[in-house]
Order: sequence, then structure tokens, then C-alpha cells
Amino acid sequence: WRAVMQLTYQPDLCQFQETEQCPRQDECPVSHNRVESVYHQEKYKSKYCTKYPKNLHKCDYGDYCSFAHNTKELKTRLIHQMARDPDFYMFYFKTEWCPYNREHNKAQCVYAHNWQDFRRKPNIFRYDSAQTCRLWKPGTFIAKYHEGCLRQASCPHSHGWKEQEYHPLFYKTRRCEELHTQLHRGRPSPKCQRGVECPYFHTEAERREPELVAQRRNRPDFQYDKILELSMNLNNINQLQELILIKVCETQTQPRDLPRPHYLEIDLLPEHKRALVSKGVFRDITLYFMISRKVLTEEHFQKKPLTKDKDRKRPRKEEDPFLKPIEAPLLHSSSAQPQHPEPPQSQADVTFNLTQSEQ
Repeated sequence: WRAVMQLTYQPDLCQFQETEQCPRQDECPVSHNRVESVYHQEKYKSKYCTKYPKNLHKCDYGDYCSFAHNTKELKTRLIHQMARDPDFYMFYFKTEWCPYNREHNKAQCVYAHNWQDFRRKPNIFRYDSAQTCRLWKPGTFIAKYHEGCLRQASCPHSHGWKEQEYHPLFYKTRRCEELHTQLHRGRPSPKCQRGVECPYFHTEAERREPELVAQRRNRPDFQYDKILELSMNLNNINQLQELILIKVCETQTQPRDLPRPHYLEIDLLPEHKRALVSKGVFRDITLYFMISRKVLTEEHFQKKPLTKDKDRKRPRKEEDPFLKPIEAPLLHSSSAQPQHPEPPQSQADVTFNLTQSEQ
């Protein structure tokens, strides 16, 4: 664990980059120059070149450019040409980092641009749609994932309103208040400003029942072949989690006629992750990103043998008054006296009571 976490530096630029006199030298946790930053595993080929697509011949770096010159080089899976149906908004919308360097309307972009904008896929990460994370501060810029929540990908609650409102248990299950207000005021042509991206229903035909639906098995408008360890976006926690699911599938016997994304239907357990870690199936750099984003936690590096039913400890009986914690107010209350003697409070009390009984 410790050796993996010391594997790489961050793509952020060091404060001594201009003088090149960093006192920490090779032990510095960030990049010493722009070359180290743009060729870092977290950034390399994760975005299109600024000359893409019509002016690639003007790129000064050619084959050595750290940005993608075509879709095959790009590590991000393209989702902007997919059909905008409920399946898209629940399982794809804002789950990939934006691959474009040029200026565009980020509010209307289907890609994520920062951690406040990013969504974990609700079918591969188990988090609660009814409650948002109390550590996650909406409306603030979150540069690093751990700045928003220390539990990061392992947090059981929604990180922001997008994870909550586009979750299958929430999406299109509540009425759009903006449209309802316009109707109530008698506007002749009421219209929701968010349009098709609105996670609330506008008509009864759009209304859904809150249920954990499965992602569509086969979409011809999505690139299922992008989850390869050597060519994936290591900064995308969805791709990291899907890689784990794929590895679990490879270790199990599956019918050959199943469509490609059947790994998305596996119920991923901690035992699965521990088994893959113990077998050493991932590269060190992949492990680094899985650990640093809390896709893998320390418990997945601990060997926990399965316990047989007969070896398991029996739970304590709740009706035994000596096994229940006694609250302090009960001991000092005159109206409610305990119906049993107080248990000894220390080893000295136990020794004293035994001595008295022997006498």
C-alpha cells in the first residue's frame, strides 16, 4: 500500500517551477515543469489537441503531442452523440471528463469539467440518492476529489445535486416546480429552462416510479471497447470501477453469447476486490489511482478468510441486562431505579467482591 502511494507525483505545477530550484527535488509531490504535467498519466491523451480536427497539420509537436489527434488516441469515451433518453441521463450524463480544449458552453455540455460536475455511475457505485454527503459543499469549486469528501468514491451518499437528481431512484419521479409555477401563474406557453436535461417530470408520460433499473445492455451509440488498462483514463473513477468489474467477469465462467456490457450487472463485493488485489492483476500505476480516489480502500489489501457458520460468534442476547449499556441519567434518577444490581466498574471492584463472598 505505502509503496504504491509513493509511485508518482501530481500533475499540478510546483511553486518553484520557474526557478527550477525546488528544495525537495525528486521527492517533490508535484510536477517541476509543464512537460512533466502534460505527460502525466492523469492528463496524457485525455483531451483533444487544440488544433483538432481541421488544423492538426499546424501542431508543432506532431506524433509527440500529449493531446489526442484522433478519437482512437483519446482516453475519454465520447457520449455527446448518444441519444438523449432516460437511460442516457441516468447512466452516462456527466460520467466522462470533457475531452475538448476549446471554449464552449459548459453548462450545456454533457461531459464533466470538475469534481462538482462529475457523477459516479449509480449502477456500479452504491450510494444513497435520498441523502447528500454532509461534507460535500455545493456551490464551491473542488479542484481535488478529496477536498470535497475524504471518502471520495467510497462515500455512501450523493456528492452534489447531480448525483442525487439523476439517480434512478430520483430521476423523473418528482414534478418540475419551475413548470408548475408557470402553469399556476397562467402563462400561455410554460417552458422549463433546462428542457430535456431537467431531472424532474413535466408530463405524466415522463413520470417514473423510483426503482433501481438496469442499464441498457447494448447501445450502438456507445464505445464499450474503451475500458482497456493501457488506454483508459485513470482519472475517471467510473472507468476504474468498470475495469474491476471486467476483471471479475474474466475470472468467472460466462456464456459466450452475452453482450459486451454484461459486467455492469455484477454485484461487486469487497471480496471480489480483495481477490483481484491479492492476485496482482493491476499495474502499479492503476493501483495508485484506484487507491488515491478510494475506489480501493485499505480493507481491500487485507486478507480476510471466509468464516464458517459454525465458527462465527453468536450475537449477544439483548435481554441480558448486564450486557446493555446503562445510561448515566438512569443511575442518578430518583424516579427510575434500576431493577438489577450495578455491574462492577473495575477489576479492583471484582476482586473486592470476591474476597467478601469468600469470608
